[in-house]
Amino acid sequence: MNTPSTSETLPTSTEDKTTIATVYIETSFKDKLPGDIIEFGKYKAQGDHAGQEEPITWIVLENDGSKILALSEKGLDTIPYHSEDSSVTWDNCRIRSWLNDYFFEEAFTENDKAQIIHSPIIPERVWDCHPGEETTDYVFLLSHGDITEYIVENPYFHNPTDILKCFPSTSAKTQNIYTSNDGTCWWWLRNTTRNNTTVYRVVYDGTIDTYGHKPSTPQSAVRPAIWISIT
Repeated sequence: MNTPSTSETLPTSTEDKTTIATVYIETSFKDKLPGDIIEFGKYKAQGDHAGQEEPITWIVLENDGSKILALSEKGLDTIPYHSEDSSVTWDNCRIRSWLNDYFFEEAFTENDKAQIIHSPIIPERVWDCHPGEETTDYVFLLSHGDITEYIVENPYFHNPTDILKCFPSTSAKTQNIYTSNDGTCWWWLRNTTRNNTTVYRVVYDGTIDTYGHKPSTPQSAVRPAIWISIT
């Protein structure tokens, strides 16, 4: 990225010696406000015909002075929430593992990773469903509560639907992703419902489907979220 940065040197311990790691802090992110677009990381969807890596663009949802919450502007790949249609919660679903293992390693450099905060993810109870267990994740999906707090009730967003409607990335389009006539895709949220057998999603027009969809659906978009340190 052609953005200005500063750096600080941090010691890292190994078994027999101490090395020095340089962590680059993107100073251009410090003044970003909700609605601003930033570029951070690169990714191409899985599959033989996915094409080239693309820079990932993110929509800033929150800046609390020490970190920013960022949501990918586009659907980046087609990943099932879980490998089978069974009772599942965020803490034990397939997509959580994929985001924090494969995607985290593929999309970000070591300097990028040093800026991404390992964040506590608090379960939300939906109706009478089990909310699951608290997790700590680098990359996650937004929840219904996150949508309300950071998008719907955010004074910076005069039309929250514009943020919630999503288009797939160029490489994601090669993965048979479900799209509407105007090209929008639907994307997973964290919450599960109906005895934890279906998953909340944001559908093509930017509304939230609280009835839920089968977790094993393969052509559903993933729209990651991360907290990035700016101090």
